[in-house]
Amino acid sequence: MEKLPTVKCSQELWFGLLISLAFLNLLLNKQVNPIGVSNNSVTDSSCFGRYVYMHDDLPEIFNSDLVKNCKFLTRGTDKPNLCIYFENYGLGPEIENSEGVLSNKSWFSTNQFLLEFIFHNEIKHYKCLTKVSSQASAVYVPFYAGLDASLHLWDSNFTVRDASAKQLVSWLARKPEWAKMWGRDHFLVAGRISWDFRRQTDDVSDWSSKLR
Repeated sequence: MEKLPTVKCSQELWFGLLISLAFLNLLLNKQVNPIGVSNNSVTDSSCFGRYVYMHDDLPEIFNSDLVKNCKFLTRGTDKPNLCIYFENYGLGPEIENSEGVLSNKSWFSTNQFLLEFIFHNEIKHYKCLTKVSSQASAVYVPFYAGLDASLHLWDSNFTVRDASAKQLVSWLARKPEWAKMWGRDHFLVAGRISWDFRRQTDDVSDWSSKLR
């Protein structure tokens, strides 16, 4: 009497199950990028909750144009203007060590008003910077508020003094990132004291702008 191929069927069944499990394991362990995230975007789990989106499409009048016109910015204590301090990505000119007092060549003459310029250059190398705004926990606005303020702090014309702040808000309000939380997740960096942006009245003697 012919034997039934029970052993053969059993081997084929187990082999099929083994292949299926191996394939399933491959799928489960394969790293899949979130929708809209390119392969070169950071997907490290250490960045979850730390992603920052930068408005690198911000018009140049709010940042790079101010640098180009640095000769009109608030002068340094011993220099005719701020231009020299933009060297070395905002750290300023290297301090000469003619007497051998300094230990290495990492000392610079940095101006406090260039904090926003320094930060802008540094965040470009931030590990968790993303080009997908929906992935971000915070939105950075690279507006050089302090440098802009220094141009008009002594201007008696409030329209001129407040112009940049109003233009910035108008630009941001048209962006989809603003509508998400109405700007509560947005931030900028300014290299001046807060009173330079918190004018309380429109009295000609009152100081600062109304950026606040």
